[in-house]
Amino acid sequence: MSRLLGSSVMSRMGNWKLPCWRPLFLIVSLLVGLTQSAPGGNEQSVYTRATTSRGQNSGTEGGHRERHREQTMVQTSTGKLRGLKKTVVGKDVFVYYGIPFAKPPVGDLRFKKPEKNEPWDGVYNAVNLPNTCYQEKYYSFPGFRGEEMWNPTTNISEDCLYMNLWAPKTAVHRPEKKLPILVWIYGGGYMSGTISLDVYNADVLAAENDVIIVSINYRVGAFGFLYLNTEDAPGKANALRPAWILN
Repeated sequence: MSRLLGSSVMSRMGNWKLPCWRPLFLIVSLLVGLTQSAPGGNEQSVYTRATTSRGQNSGTEGGHRERHREQTMVQTSTGKLRGLKKTVVGKDVFVYYGIPFAKPPVGDLRFKKPEKNEPWDGVYNAVNLPNTCYQEKYYSFPGFRGEEMWNPTTNISEDCLYMNLWAPKTAVHRPEKKLPILVWIYGGGYMSGTISLDVYNADVLAAENDVIIVSINYRVGAFGFLYLNTEDAPGKANALRPAWILN
């Protein structure tokens, strides 16, 4: 993944100028709406309270106490998103799971670099963890938690180019503040990994450190790194286009 890292540039998100790495931030075009509040600080025009869910959706997640969740709605550059407003460690965090940042890499797009996702109509339901990119699970040590914790817990599919995003309360109530963005790219020896693992839950990290966190799925194994020096398998399946964020 080292070739995914590039020179530092400045990308505008709402009212902020944020440092980012070019190739990583094609997905941040979606953040323009997520980090933008209406004039006069009326966040209700962007973050809309929907239903409040308790009981089944409350309790322990990712090893910390989660008090409650509410659904929120936000307009982004590619369409409306329905996400979650969580209260963790006494602080609010806005969470959006499984946001598509590229077209599904299937059919003619298999083995090729991502193509920009088209805007969608209606509301995209970003409240559930996304698919895991195609890979095999590990069963070398049955019953061993140290191995099982790295196995995918969501559906395994080629349609897997999604991102998760965590935005702290500051992103809504103090839009003039320049917040840092942390992008998480999982390891796995180029053969495994997914943003849906419990160990990558960033609720507390976003709440406690006032940072916007993005985690992205990428294709692993042959689906992500096959190179045959041909048009169909150019070895660029995980090459990202920085121009996508400059809108």
